Amino acid sequence: MATVSVADFYKRFYKPNESEEHYLKASRFFTVMWAVLIIIPAFMFATSTGSVLEVLSKAGSYFVGASFCMFVLGFYSKHITEKGLLIGVAASFIAIWYVAVATDIAWPWYCVIGVVVNAVVAYVASLATTGKQTTMHLYTVKGQQAEYARLNKPVKEDGWYVVPGKIDAPCYGLLVMFVFSLVLLWGLNEFIDNAPMLINFIRGCSFIVAVSVVGYAIYSFKRAKTTKQVIQTGQTPQ
Repeated sequence: MATVSVADFYKRFYKPNESEEHYLKASRFFTVMWAVLIIIPAFMFATSTGSVLEVLSKAGSYFVGASFCMFVLGFYSKHITEKGLLIGVAASFIAIWYVAVATDIAWPWYCVIGVVVNAVVAYVASLATTGKQTTMHLYTVKGQQAEYARLNKPVKEDGWYVVPGKIDAPCYGLLVMFVFSLVLLWGLNEFIDNAPMLINFIRGCSFIVAVSVVGYAIYSFKRAKTTKQVIQTGQTPQ
């Protein structure tokens, strides 16, 4: 928060031409300020019997829809504009607030509601204010890919993608880990009262983990060998 306060607000709008020493002092000031502001709610919840995590999750749900749509629509849609996004963010805040005070919908759904409202309103507002765009903005994913192609820039460095929108194979491991975690939690809950089934389930999960580790080790070894070859020859092997 201190870094954002200095770089995105203080330096940009208030003191744009000061020395690095000045910004260092400003950063220290904002660090102390945000620390105090964070401590105050902690004291307020010191005697509370409710869940602080639930309160934080409810508050955070207001920003999930805003941030998610800003990234996804900004990166992948050529029709979205800054004004449309801001209108969508305001609409999602109002929608979540209404749902929170006027309905009995559980708070985990606030994120979904915020995303849907923000996406629809931002898209419609962008079309209403500026109309359809014929080209992708330079800083969208497709815009960056087109720029890389136009400048004939390499899309990989040392075996890793540097162009936006491309996903390296190891990153898919995160998705596999997510699915595996869901299955593991489901299995533990399902077989917790059945010892033989639970033992077999854990054995199966352990086998999957072992195979995954071995496969990743082999992949890492091949990637390291490929990277070394690229460094030595300056050419990516076919």
